[in-house]
Amino acid sequence: MDSSLLGAQITKFRKAAGLTQEELGKAAGVSTQAVSRWECGGAPDVSLLPAIADKLGVTIDALFGREGGAAEDAMDRACRYIASQPEGKRLDAICHILFQSTQNMMPSGVLSRPVQFPARCTLPGEGDGPALLMRNGAKLEEGLLFGTVSEEFSFMTVAPEPEAGYAAYFADNDAYRKLFAVLSRPNCLELLEFLYSEKEHYIVAEAAAARLGLPGEEVEALFREMWGIHLLHRLEMELASGMIDTYIVNENFAFVPFLLMGRCLIEKDMAFYVQWITRKSPLLRRPAEEKKKEKRE
Repeated sequence: MDSSLLGAQITKFRKAAGLTQEELGKAAGVSTQAVSRWECGGAPDVSLLPAIADKLGVTIDALFGREGGAAEDAMDRACRYIASQPEGKRLDAICHILFQSTQNMMPSGVLSRPVQFPARCTLPGEGDGPALLMRNGAKLEEGLLFGTVSEEFSFMTVAPEPEAGYAAYFADNDAYRKLFAVLSRPNCLELLEFLYSEKEHYIVAEAAAARLGLPGEEVEALFREMWGIHLLHRLEMELASGMIDTYIVNENFAFVPFLLMGRCLIEKDMAFYVQWITRKSPLLRRPAEEKKKEKRE
């Protein structure tokens, strides 16, 4: 490998992209000094070449001065890869990419070898305790990546931190208290699981009660409470015997990730498969007005 040519190509493409040595170094997980050594005739580790090429917007061939090294849009390439996957496997492909991204955020040398995509999504609990959902993620100053990935089951959430902080987009605490108060009612979660497991259709409390073996008055009261916090839609229908209320679940698929994230929140042990944490600041920022008040005092 001609390291002087490689260094010259890195210099050329870095300047053409308007990047500093520090910015390229961060993308590759190395120091500014390491980039400077490359550009003075040294050679980066082969494992770093994909990250370097992606940051510079060129192919690896281009780094070696070979033809076919025209700049390629990384986003377009990722989208084409996902679109090329068979239907039914595209979301799995996205989770694979996010799993690999967690490892790529780590500086070179942190992992002795790439971590393989796991077959199972759980780890045994202590003693006779329940299995633990295996987590993967990164907690960075720029935000969060969190979830679980495996051949068996995957879900991932990516949350870049907004300028105003996460809390700026939370609902009011009283709204959360109402939600949790309703969910804590006996049989409420069971009723919701029943509704989400059915093909969406309007249903009366009496029919739902009969299916679940519950008192009709209890189900009617739960339906009204869930409608009051927008978990259900309500439609009045006129029958020969008079008006009747019917209900259908809110077409909101947040219910599934909500319960999955809830499980991760309440499980005792932190069963991580891959994680990378560099964040030093608190997860939730205090409002700027509160900080100014503290300084005045």
